[in-house]
Amino acid sequence: MVDTSVPNSVSLITGAASGIGRHLAIHASNLGHDVVLIDLDANGLNETKKLCSKAETFCIDVGNYEQMFEVKEALDKKNINVNYLFNNAGIFIEGRSWKTSPEMWNKIISTNLVGITNVLNVFLDQMLNADTKGHIVNTASMAGVIVGGFLAPYTATKHAVVGLSRSLYEELKETNATIGVSVLCPG
Repeated sequence: MVDTSVPNSVSLITGAASGIGRHLAIHASNLGHDVVLIDLDANGLNETKKLCSKAETFCIDVGNYEQMFEVKEALDKKNINVNYLFNNAGIFIEGRSWKTSPEMWNKIISTNLVGITNVLNVFLDQMLNADTKGHIVNTASMAGVIVGGFLAPYTATKHAVVGLSRSLYEELKETNATIGVSVLCPG
């Protein structure tokens, strides 16, 4: 998935404060990548940063386009170009479909789906224009391919992540881009 032959590789990882995101950051750092770590959890983000050799951190909401754009502007000022996107930020909400409040629906859609589109909108054109190998990994879940009760908000967003990833793969394949796409479905 990650081609270690790309010189000066930079991996951007959302949801980097813990769990899969933290482990992705450590792995990329161990491969010699500079890492850009994004999460709302400042304490967890700082802990992850300590485990990486060269890291930039941003405590932002991935669902906020303006904040994501500010990350890109900050990286541009330092001449940091991203090769790898790990869209890992996500939240889990349980509950009956009709009992979940509109606010919670909006929150989970914003984080689990809009966060990915924000990262793509901000960084993908630059990756394509760089004409170097790269890869995008969108974290879904087994809930993105199977259905169970009491997980409607989570399942709906993770199905959307799978669909978005498959569509993005087809779009990039048609452009003969050097950017690959994968969807990760843990669980």
